[in-house]
Amino acid sequence: MSQQPPRSRRRTAPSPTAPRRPSSRTLRLGSGSRRLTVSFVGVVVLVLVLGGRLVQLQALDGATYASAAQQSRLRTTDIQATRGQILDRNGEVMAYSVDADAVFADPSMIIEPFSVAQRVAPMLGVPVSTAQQAIVAASARGSRFVYLAHDVDPTIAEQVMALGIEGIGTLPEPERMHPDGSIGASVVGFTDRDGHGRAGIEQQFDKPLSGTPGRLTVEVGQGGEVIPSGVHKETAAVAGSTVRLTISSDLQYVAQQALNQAVRSTGARGGQVTVMDARTSRVLAMTSDPTYDASDPGASPGPLLSNPNVSDVFEPGSANKIITFAAALERHVITPRTVLNVPGELQVADRTIHDDWVHSPVRWTATGILAKSSNIGTLLIAQKLGPKAWDDYAKAFGEGSTTGIQLPTESAGLLPAMKDWSGSTFGNLPIGQGVAVTSLQLANMYQVIANDGVRVPARIVQSVTAPDGSVARATAPAGHRIVSVQTARTLQQMLQMVTQEGGTAPKAAIAGYTVAGKTGTGQQLNPDGTYSNSNYWSTFAGFAPADNPAYVISVMVDTPQTDYLGGDVAAPLFGQIMTYALKAGGVPPTGARPASLPLYP
Repeated sequence: MSQQPPRSRRRTAPSPTAPRRPSSRTLRLGSGSRRLTVSFVGVVVLVLVLGGRLVQLQALDGATYASAAQQSRLRTTDIQATRGQILDRNGEVMAYSVDADAVFADPSMIIEPFSVAQRVAPMLGVPVSTAQQAIVAASARGSRFVYLAHDVDPTIAEQVMALGIEGIGTLPEPERMHPDGSIGASVVGFTDRDGHGRAGIEQQFDKPLSGTPGRLTVEVGQGGEVIPSGVHKETAAVAGSTVRLTISSDLQYVAQQALNQAVRSTGARGGQVTVMDARTSRVLAMTSDPTYDASDPGASPGPLLSNPNVSDVFEPGSANKIITFAAALERHVITPRTVLNVPGELQVADRTIHDDWVHSPVRWTATGILAKSSNIGTLLIAQKLGPKAWDDYAKAFGEGSTTGIQLPTESAGLLPAMKDWSGSTFGNLPIGQGVAVTSLQLANMYQVIANDGVRVPARIVQSVTAPDGSVARATAPAGHRIVSVQTARTLQQMLQMVTQEGGTAPKAAIAGYTVAGKTGTGQQLNPDGTYSNSNYWSTFAGFAPADNPAYVISVMVDTPQTDYLGGDVAAPLFGQIMTYALKAGGVPPTGARPASLPLYP
């Protein structure tokens, strides 16, 4: 390998103008004037930034923050509107509201619950221990609100607030009053603590009765006290409407007293009475026993807080026979004088039908079968009519459907569909077993006959008067013809024979007046589904004067112990109430002679 000659190392001579760098470094310090200048500029910039922000907060955002602070101090509450009144047909008050307050506590603001309770409870009429426990329990739950008393007189509430106790406050809570107590309670209904209807007319017409609540906005301090010079905005509440019913308070009272007496004297479980206008179907009285006090519904068991006349059903027994007879007359299957041979018993599929009394074969006219209330004779007529025709008329009279009355929880009753019938069903329905109706439905069925064959749906509200005085009258429902005038008037005469000697209800008769109606004795079901031989619904439904009907009344007495026949239990009660209704309504005797139709050939 050849070797390269060594390279020469050349040194570059330093430039004569470039100074030589010193071998060591030294720290160079700025001048004092320069430092002062920089610091001053920094301070000025900081002051300008802070000042600008302050100007933004005070001048630009100040209104926003002030508004937000004020908003946090505002308290808005609803002003409950005065609930409208409920009146009877004559303007008698059945329900109204009075001013009252509720007193409450905010446990988070109360340091000594016992001390507060000692001062407040005696004024509210509650035990000190009760008030103390309420505050302590609410505090343990972390709640800031607990009621100490309801229905407090406003004067007492003001005295409580005058004590100046932090954490104690009041709220307006109008109290609902029902001057008649239990009279008409099931119709009128009741309200809850919040003033909302929970039954009857109070529930059905809750919206118009409630009115429109107002609003109150106030500014409060840290302790919750209202600042007198602060914000105060109020939107007035609009009072509720007044609902006028078709009910007569006087007739309602008489019917209730009569029913109560009948239930007590017979040892019955209870009973129902419905009275309606024969032409318009306006309900004039609707009573039940047992009932409740509408001003104190909490004192009664829950099942009583309803209207059984529209929601509870019972088997009407022979009172249901008017459907068979009306249909048979309309279809020309019978006349009042048609004679039938009625045996002592009748086999229908797997059932053997008997009358309420044992008898050998007897010849009765169709009128006699109705007046004597023969089950066997009625079934013989129903068989001539046919199942389909009977079912059609039962539906036309309203069985199995509601009446449409302006009350909540109305039942449609029970009418089995023909597809569900067994072989013996048609041995039950025409005589009022296996079918169930309400007291209102039963009255509406008899209204058809009383109104010359036209059924008018039942009504219980006459008008609603708004706060501005405008009146909305309830629209009269259209009537529907069920049977001809001739059929209705023929049946009116046949039903008169029920209330005369030889019929099942002479105890329903009223001196000087013609009376038409029908008894019923419906067997109740045992728990095992069989019919009882000791528990019955005793019924009677009818109208008067029979030749120019003014009123219709249905009566049901549940499980009487003294007797069970409708003619002995329900018919006298009908007579008692109808007598008053006719006299109070100014209905004079027509002077017509009672019907006279033969019961035997």
